[in-house]
Amino acid sequence: MISQFNCQRCGNCCKTKSGGLSISDDDLKRWRKSKRIDILEQVELLVFDNEKGIPISIKGKNWDENKHAVLCAVLWFLPDGKMLKCPFLRNIDKKKYECLIYDILPDDCKKFHFDDNGIPNKNLSDVCPEVRRISRE
Repeated sequence: MISQFNCQRCGNCCKTKSGGLSISDDDLKRWRKSKRIDILEQVELLVFDNEKGIPISIKGKNWDENKHAVLCAVLWFLPDGKMLKCPFLRNIDKKKYECLIYDILPDDCKKFHFDDNGIPNKNLSDVCPEVRRISRE
């Protein structure tokens, strides 16, 4: 079903899910390998610092997988704990949005519309016009 999904670019998922996205180690590795510092600067990590022997908070751009074991990783939080909207969602006209990182999305974003079996989550049909369309088929 994931292959049948054709994003309508309404931006509703990003506006609904903004702030507090979980980030996987694979996300961090993919962004580092692709030199996506713009994304890594938005990531807050709680890591266990192997050299200091304590948990510390760092930005994703400072993550070193050889020195830091990730305990928790989230996107778009301010240091005071407030959530932000996705900084990579751009409005291109009154009804259409563009994801500036669509080619390298966090795993959490990729899976947002689907259950663990890759079936569109019908609970999102009020948020997502494409889930609504697929659910009717």
